[in-house]
Amino acid sequence: MADREKQTETSWRPFSEMARWEQLMGRRLDDLLEQSVMRHWPYGVASNREPPAEVFEDHDELVVRLELPGIDKNDVELSLKDQSLTVRAEKKQPQERESYYHSEIVYGVFSRVIRLPCEVQTANVRAFFDRGILEVWLPKSESAKETGTKINVT
Repeated sequence: MADREKQTETSWRPFSEMARWEQLMGRRLDDLLEQSVMRHWPYGVASNREPPAEVFEDHDELVVRLELPGIDKNDVELSLKDQSLTVRAEKKQPQERESYYHSEIVYGVFSRVIRLPCEVQTANVRAFFDRGILEVWLPKSESAKETGTKINVT
């Protein structure tokens, strides 16, 4: 009887084993990406090299803010179409070097499309760039400014 209890305790559970292997392989893949490719991009694990952004509301305007360190404001292009803001920019390498001992800085072009949560007035959009932070202020359209109907809870 004791042998049978021992055998039950150590029985093979294939699905548990597969889940364990999946977690292990996922961690190994994350480690590989972190050590090789992704550590060279300062914005974390973003395969398409998108800078971090935030979208928030300030009274009757939407504000889109992006971090663009090391990018000159003349190398930033903005466009607005179909409730989407496209930001395209280039971080230029200051001088080509023959050899590097160590390099983690990423240079090149990126493009990011940010879907806006409501309609905006395209004629009155303003953009500001200061110390690597791009802010785009987009006034809401009149229909987007309308407040919803209040619902009483009973």
